[in-house]
Amino acid sequence: MSTLERFIDHLRAVDHRNTFDSERGVIVVFGEGSDRHAEFTITDQSLGARLSTLGESGRLIWPEVDAEVAAFRLLSVHLMEQVDTGSSGRYALDGSGTA
Repeated sequence: MSTLERFIDHLRAVDHRNTFDSERGVIVVFGEGSDRHAEFTITDQSLGARLSTLGESGRLIWPEVDAEVAAFRLLSVHLMEQVDTGSSGRYALDGSGTA
């Protein structure tokens, strides 16, 4: 199972409404406790780059889990915050922190 597939499984565990369209390379993420949602274009490469920037910070917050799970958790929080506070319904996930 690829990192992207594991991340999609994580997002679905966070909220069953979160989906992935593999044809378009788009994840749909819902805001925490709301019906607001946004689309994020994602690739294996962009996900890997983003996770590499979040692993260390994630481990500081969740030291009891491995680095990948901690990065997944932190990225999912960032995406939900983007949904809740952003002004667009579409974003591109890249390694620089832009969502």
